[in-house]
Amino acid sequence: MNKGTYTLERRCDLTIGKPLHFDFSTLEGHADDAVMALASVEKVFRIIPDSSEASTKKNVRVDKKIIAFLKAHFKEFDEFYSHQAGEDTGYYYYSHIQEDPQDDDLTIWAYERL
Repeated sequence: MNKGTYTLERRCDLTIGKPLHFDFSTLEGHADDAVMALASVEKVFRIIPDSSEASTKKNVRVDKKIIAFLKAHFKEFDEFYSHQAGEDTGYYYYSHIQEDPQDDDLTIWAYERL
C-alpha cells in the first residue's frame, strides 16, 4: 500500500544466495495491488533455480496475472523466468526452476477474490 521499492532477502538461503528486488512505485496502492504484490512475491520466494536435466522435464505452472505483475515489478524476472516451456488457459509453464510447496491457501484465496 506504501508503494516504493523493496528487497527480499531469504534467511538461510542456499539456493539463490542474493537479495531480490521489487519496484512497486508505479502502483496506485489499491487493495488489489497489495494482493497481487503479496501473491507475486510469495511465488518468487518459493522458486528454486535448477539447471539440471530433470528440471527441463518438470515444469512449474504460474498464473498469467502473476507473470504480468512480476514482469512489471520484479527486477530479476528475466533471470528466473527465462525458460518458458508452454502455456494454456490462464497459465504459463517454466522449466529450469522448481518451487517449494505452498503450506497454506490464504494467498491463493485472497488472489482468487480479485
